[in-house]
Amino acid sequence: MSVAQVSAQQFNLNKTVSTTNPTAGLTFNYQINASCNSSTQDCESATIVDPLHPSLEFVAISQPLPDGVSSAVYDPVTHTVTVQFDATSCTSCTPDGINTDNDDFAQGSSIQLTIQVRFEFSTFTGTTVENTAYGYSDNAGNPVSSAPIVTSLNGTPPLTSCDQLFLDHDLPFNISQGGEVFMSIRVGNVGFSDLEDVMTITMIPDELDFHNLQTPYVPFLDHAGSLFYERSDIPGTWVHWVDFNVDTEQREFLIDENLPVGVRVTAIRMDLDDMPGDGTWNPHSFNDLWNASLRLYSFENGTLAQGVILEGCSTYSGYVNGVLCEVSECDDVAIQVPSPILTGGISNEDLGGVSQFLYEIGEEYLSTKSFASASANSDTVFGGVLVNILPPGVTYVSHAPSWHYDNIQNLEPVVELEFLPDGRQLVRYIWH
Repeated sequence: MSVAQVSAQQFNLNKTVSTTNPTAGLTFNYQINASCNSSTQDCESATIVDPLHPSLEFVAISQPLPDGVSSAVYDPVTHTVTVQFDATSCTSCTPDGINTDNDDFAQGSSIQLTIQVRFEFSTFTGTTVENTAYGYSDNAGNPVSSAPIVTSLNGTPPLTSCDQLFLDHDLPFNISQGGEVFMSIRVGNVGFSDLEDVMTITMIPDELDFHNLQTPYVPFLDHAGSLFYERSDIPGTWVHWVDFNVDTEQREFLIDENLPVGVRVTAIRMDLDDMPGDGTWNPHSFNDLWNASLRLYSFENGTLAQGVILEGCSTYSGYVNGVLCEVSECDDVAIQVPSPILTGGISNEDLGGVSQFLYEIGEEYLSTKSFASASANSDTVFGGVLVNILPPGVTYVSHAPSWHYDNIQNLEPVVELEFLPDGRQLVRYIWH
C-alpha cells in the first residue's frame, strides 16, 4: 500500500519486501523506492524514516548509497533507519538550481535502497510483521508506504493456554553474611494469545532487608507497568510505588519511601496489564536477559549462619482466553565464607546489540565487557582496572564506549590505548 499527497512537486515512496515468508534466522530485504516527481523544483528538506518492527533484527543497508542520498543510517537506540538527501552532490541529477540545498531530493530523480533484516532464531513460527516507511518534505507532501505483511517460518513453536506464561526467577549462587543478594524476575508470553491482567509477586524473605530495584528494560518495546510493595506493618495491603515503561530503565530506592523504623518490605508486586501475543514479549528474543528482568536488591540482615540455604520465590499470573493461569518458581542462595571475588565477561555484538561472530572487513561492532564485584566478595572495590587486548587487525573506535550499568563509585573510567610489540591494540579502562 502506498499513499502520497499531491502538490506541484510530488514525493513518491514505495516499500516492498523480497519475501513474505522468511525463515527465522535468515536475512531478507526491504526495498525502498522513492522519487521526486517534478520538473520545476526539488523536493525540499526531504527525509525518509523507517522504524523497524521490534521482532526484526537490523543487518545492513545496501552500499554504495544511491546518487543523491547523503546518508542512510541505522540508529540502534530507536531501531530506525533514516535516509537523507543532498541534491547538490547528485552527479546524475538536474536540480532546479534556484534554491537547491544539501538536504533536498533533486527534481526528477529517483533512488532505490535496500535494508537487510532478519527474524531472530527464537522468533515464534507464524509471527507476523508489518513495516511502514514515512517520507517528509517541506513542499512535496509526506508519503507513507507499508510493505506486504511478513510471516516467519521455521522458528520456535509457540505454546498455548497456561503454558504461555514464562517465568524465570534467579538468585546468585552464594553471598557472604550481611552481603547483598539480588533476585531477578524475567517474564514473557510464549504464545499467540494475549495475556490479560499480568502480575508478578515476589516474596522478600524475613532474613533479607530490601533496598532497591531496577525495572525491566527491553529496547523498542513500548509497554507500561506499575510497581507496588507490601509493608510488614500492614500485611495484605499493596502500596503503589512507581510507574514505568520497559523501553526505559529506572532504578528506585526504598529509602525514598521514608518507611517507619522497624518496618520492612515483605513483597514486591509488578503489574504489566495486558501482554500481547504478537511475539514482542517472547523472552527468548530479548538481547539482554539480565536487563529484561525485574531486579530486586536486598541485604542479608546477619541472622543466617554460614552454610545455611536461603530460598526466594516469585509467582506469575494472568488470564489466557478468560482462564486464570499461575506459575511459581523458587531459587536458593548459600551463605558462605567471604572471599575476594571479582567477576566479568566479554561478548561481541552487532550495532543493534545482537550477538555476532562473523564480520566484514571495515565493519564496526560492539565489544561488551562486564566487570563486577560478586555477591560473596569480602572486600569493597575501590577503583578497578579492566584490560582488553583486541584481536589482530581490530582497532578501537574512540567514540564507542557506552556504559550500560552502574560504574564503580559511579565514575566514568579513564580509557588508555597502547600497541603491543606484535601489533595488537590494548585498551585499558581505569576507575580512579
